[in-house]
Amino acid sequence: MYYDTLFPQTFQQLGLDVVYQPRCLQFPYDDVRGWPLRFPQVEWTDNTVVIMHCQDHVSIDSTGRCPEIQAIEQHFGKRANQVVIIHWNYNLKSVYSGPCHLVYFPTHSYEGLMRLQQLPYLNWQKKFRADRTRNWQCLNGKARPHRVYVHTLLKTFPGGISSLGNIDPLPVDAYHDVMEWEPGVYDINESNFIRLSWLYSTTKINIVTETQYTETPGIITEKTLFALLAGQIPIVIGYPGIVEHCRSLGFDMFDDLVDNSYDTLHDDTLRWSEALSRNKDLLINTPDLKPYADRLQTQQEYVLTKWPQKLIADFKEQSAAVAYCLANS
Repeated sequence: MYYDTLFPQTFQQLGLDVVYQPRCLQFPYDDVRGWPLRFPQVEWTDNTVVIMHCQDHVSIDSTGRCPEIQAIEQHFGKRANQVVIIHWNYNLKSVYSGPCHLVYFPTHSYEGLMRLQQLPYLNWQKKFRADRTRNWQCLNGKARPHRVYVHTLLKTFPGGISSLGNIDPLPVDAYHDVMEWEPGVYDINESNFIRLSWLYSTTKINIVTETQYTETPGIITEKTLFALLAGQIPIVIGYPGIVEHCRSLGFDMFDDLVDNSYDTLHDDTLRWSEALSRNKDLLINTPDLKPYADRLQTQQEYVLTKWPQKLIADFKEQSAAVAYCLANS
């Protein structure tokens, strides 16, 4: 089901009068103020619910506040308790407890997974059946600080391949050669994933340097999902707690193989280096993954088909809880 149908329809079926604002985050993004917001016109009744769909990440500042949510709450004032904010950041309730209702639904991830189940991507899994002859990979697009640090250290590790945008690109299918955004093209991530099947399918471990590193709670992007879909062992380097959040979503983080203890470190200067140092032997002396084949296959199937279904079920459950709260407030 397309989410622009799912979101308003779910609340309508719960007996509420819905005002839906799709894609409320507007360009350009500002590192200090966050996203400009688009607000709907509302004729309020006590049965009205406004749905603000945040299609991208929301900002978390150095004090742990979210400027976009604060702006939404301020805009709607005394009616803020009738506002639902659909967001991508995982566990956003850990930093916000105001009157607006938070509902988790990672629309960017959901869209990508739906595309991989349709033409022209049907049966893409066949491209990922190859002998795993390379120990590790680390693909870095935009040269964020933590990615530069990870890439630099990995250049001293044998047995793998690391890239860093156009600074140190892949030998073929380099990031800046193929990742050009064009209006109306929505599957650039998925097409690049398939294009890089020569790398994903032959590599055992994927060191994922996620988009958000200092902002917490952050987002879990296609970078992590592609590692899981490709049948690789993930080492995810992102904001503190991202590995635990992946577990909470039902992903197998292979704790019996990977030392994920770095994930709890809140020192941003240490977390990335500890992720590599605590797993250095695994990266250099990577074992045969045949004993893990069933788990890797199960993971691929879960992420591609079962997790999107679970996202819808969880959304409906969260929505029902919001409707109950509104009816009893």
